[in-house]
Amino acid sequence: MDIDETTSFEVNSEPIRELQVIEPLSSTESESEYTDELQAVEPSRIDKHNIDFAEQKKCLARDRDVCVVTGATNPNAHHIAPFTWNDTQEHIDRTFDLGSNRTFMVGNEFANRTRYLHNRDEPGESDKAWNMISLHPQVYGWWSKGFFAFKCLEVQSLGSSESNVILEFRWMPQTKRWFGQHIDIFNTGTGHDLKEWLAGIDQFHASGNPPPMARDGLRL
Repeated sequence: MDIDETTSFEVNSEPIRELQVIEPLSSTESESEYTDELQAVEPSRIDKHNIDFAEQKKCLARDRDVCVVTGATNPNAHHIAPFTWNDTQEHIDRTFDLGSNRTFMVGNEFANRTRYLHNRDEPGESDKAWNMISLHPQVYGWWSKGFFAFKCLEVQSLGSSESNVILEFRWMPQTKRWFGQHIDIFNTGTGHDLKEWLAGIDQFHASGNPPPMARDGLRL
């Protein structure tokens, strides 16, 4: 007998019996308890990753404790993709927000292969020896200022998940006067139009990629 909607019934001549109908929990209460259970079992994320000095030692050992550019001794291990791109949840969010802009700069393939740069479940996922290079402090200073860059020419597989990477040292054009400026793509004579910027880069390459010039006129 279906008594879902029945509060009382009569059997033969016996007195009426009162049945207590227990109402199910409201959907709001059920969802609330279910949500609380989910929140209770959801693993907490690590907020900050501290630099792994053991990985730096691996990098220096791999590069035989010399600067890969000059061969000078006593170099330091420096990150290629910056350490602060994903060392905290806040920095991971900022890197993730680059989104299509990062894809525009480096291409879809690179962006898809570097999702570890914004992995919220593992801050500092790129804090590894494979993302480090050994450089003399002076050389690193030039690198951090954008005086030069490395171009990847070849990746040679050595087996056992190891590879040999061939890099090319390239002096970079100096475009400091463009920093923080709105690039005018319509060439309206503001002094920061896109054509002028590209022409300057073309001239740099046509001149053989000369090294930066210091204030006294001397080149590095």
